[in-house]
Amino acid sequence: MTVLSEVPGGVRLSDKGDTLMRISYDHDIDAFVSGSRGLLIERILGEERVAQDHRVFYLDTPTDRLSDAVFRYGRALTRIYDLTLTRVPGVSRRSTTTLRI
Repeated sequence: MTVLSEVPGGVRLSDKGDTLMRISYDHDIDAFVSGSRGLLIERILGEERVAQDHRVFYLDTPTDRLSDAVFRYGRALTRIYDLTLTRVPGVSRRSTTTLRI
């Protein structure tokens, strides 16, 4: 869920903490945001110019740059979700489920 709100000089796109909350359903979030993945998250945020405050991702932008901001913001969150598909040594999934057909 992304929320759009007014801020001085433009608007703010914010996930209100939803991204990491959803990731926490399947991963130990403290382990997920530290170590190698934590460094990758910081790199992604820097490349896409997205900020983070207490595990809330947000991007402030002037309204005339909103379309570019929405694209960068969405790309950042997608790239962070993609980190759930990688295995990093020392980071384990919170639970393992076996699917039997």
